[in-house]
Amino acid sequence: MADSGNEYTIENAGENAIDLLLNDHREVEALFDRFEDEEDPGRAIDILRTIVVELAVHARIEEELFYPAVRSALGSDAKAVLDEAAVEHASIKKMIIDLSVLGEEDPFFRAKVKVLGGYVRHHVLEEEGEMMPMIESTDIDLDALGRRLRQRRSVLMQVHQAQEPPRPTDGGHRR
Repeated sequence: MADSGNEYTIENAGENAIDLLLNDHREVEALFDRFEDEEDPGRAIDILRTIVVELAVHARIEEELFYPAVRSALGSDAKAVLDEAAVEHASIKKMIIDLSVLGEEDPFFRAKVKVLGGYVRHHVLEEEGEMMPMIESTDIDLDALGRRLRQRRSVLMQVHQAQEPPRPTDGGHRR
């Protein structure tokens, strides 16, 4: 299993499902850190957009592939941890929607992003501390699951990139 260092990137992560998800966790944590350190509002918004896409894609691959595999491998032993993960994902999605509706003009915008980051970090700690050790103790093929996660992640990233609206500062052209 990967350690929690930042040396893993999506390009060099192993096919193992746990490694891929850990890599996603580290990348999103680093993005939240960058957001908090960024003083330029425009760059901060760009970072937040990246965070939102990464969280959306990560949640989808977990909900569509990883969580069902955990449920299948562990049955009722995983019910409580999976139920909590589902509630956390729903809460994170609601926080993201609230941020997009309020926008950066809201006086508490940065504070709300910081709270979102804390909530995501809490979710990550539980996933890594409870769910991942449970799945590692099963006979599930983590390499095959990792390949499926990677393939689905790639498709979802392409969809999100195709849907990215033109930014006002780029002359209406997509990046």
